[in-house]
Amino acid sequence: SKPLLLRGLWTKEELNNQSRSLSLDGLSKESLIIPYFSDARSLLLTPDDEAPIREIVEGIMNGRPHKIGSQLYVKQKPELLAEVAPLDLVTTLFGDRFKADRLLGHITSPLALIKGPLTVPMFVANGAPQNADDDTSTGEEEASCDARLDEQTNATIKDRPFTGLHCEPIGNVAVNLHGAREWTLVEPQYSHLLRPAVSPDCRGFFASWATSIEHVPRYVARTLPGDAVWVPPWTWHQVTYVSDPSAEGTVAMGASLFHFRPMEFISRNPLYAFLLMPFLIGEFLGSKSQ
Repeated sequence: SKPLLLRGLWTKEELNNQSRSLSLDGLSKESLIIPYFSDARSLLLTPDDEAPIREIVEGIMNGRPHKIGSQLYVKQKPELLAEVAPLDLVTTLFGDRFKADRLLGHITSPLALIKGPLTVPMFVANGAPQNADDDTSTGEEEASCDARLDEQTNATIKDRPFTGLHCEPIGNVAVNLHGAREWTLVEPQYSHLLRPAVSPDCRGFFASWATSIEHVPRYVARTLPGDAVWVPPWTWHQVTYVSDPSAEGTVAMGASLFHFRPMEFISRNPLYAFLLMPFLIGEFLGSKSQ
């Protein structure tokens, strides 16, 4: 299957419903301590700090370059699964894979594990351009997301938070709940052009160390509140948090339905499936999570 852009999965009225907990207002009251990325303008593959959710969100809303990318909140509150996406619709589109009894940490039967576990990470960062020398927002929008290379590490540094190019062995319905995010997606057959390597912390994904992908065929899409992107297994993707006049404010928030699809896991990239198997077993057993 190919990547798919879904417009209007949620309506504006549904997202603004005051009863929603999976919202910026809801997160600003949460005391759960989670790991986070302290400066997501550089290519960080794993979180480097931890704090209560409300403190991280406060920093983000004040222009700090933090980023949340954690499954722990929904894992603690599985009832929030229904606020990620309209479950009847995504079940019709992508199969019967989105029930609470499949959430890692809540699986009660071997059958649910065999059918494929489900994790639901949420993502939050500020899409306003930020000065590379400090951690405050400039408050000005630019036409494109500027990037440069660190002269010492040769790592990409952007003027706003982003998630570097990587691929995972799972299917991902990535829903935008607030703000805007820009997606770059590359199909698995172009993996050899991307300088791939196994995750440095032995988690279940491959990272790209390519300094440029201008020569690589790719898709580019921007998601606004209520939109979603279908990312098939082993599809490379990079996500940049951006500001957009069609979205309220500059803080972007999303949540993803990460689910295992056994046949596509093997058929779309057999080599990667074989190489990653030991790390996936560790994740399923809970030894690696964030």
